Amino acid sequence: MTKTCNQCHRALEATLEFFFFHKTGKYGLRAVCIVCYLEKIRESRNSDRYRKYQREYKRKYTQTAHGQVSTRRLSYLARYGITIEDYSQLLGSQGGGCAICGTTPTNKRLAVDHCHNTGKIRGLLCMTCNMQLGRYHAGYRFSKNYQEAFENYLELPEHNVFVGV
Repeated sequence: MTKTCNQCHRALEATLEFFFFHKTGKYGLRAVCIVCYLEKIRESRNSDRYRKYQREYKRKYTQTAHGQVSTRRLSYLARYGITIEDYSQLLGSQGGGCAICGTTPTNKRLAVDHCHNTGKIRGLLCMTCNMQLGRYHAGYRFSKNYQEAFENYLELPEHNVFVGV
């Protein structure tokens, strides 16, 4: 039994090897062969209209509560190999604040600080301490209080979580 593709007009065997399944199609198959169907999808996904739709969808989705949690979950897992539950547990073990200065963030999340050599997570830092710690590593000079705080923080044992999955 053969079936003709409506796109390329080739006569092909009417099996799932050459046509995708379609419950209302003739023989339960699509009218277009797999090769033509995939080519049509590739062309539509490369169009400006489709890209604009995807950008708009992503923008709207990331503004929803579910989208923010989902995006954060994937980000933590990809970057640091931890889940949101691990992040929450680490935050709780630090008393709900920055590991260096102890301040509790009001509108932003704490940054996950990790060693770039070993990949182990050291703790959660507020944006100010995270930026200052980077400058400390770069050799900037700080007041004695900051210097001691950074040295004490860096002497703490790293957590047993590695970067990446």
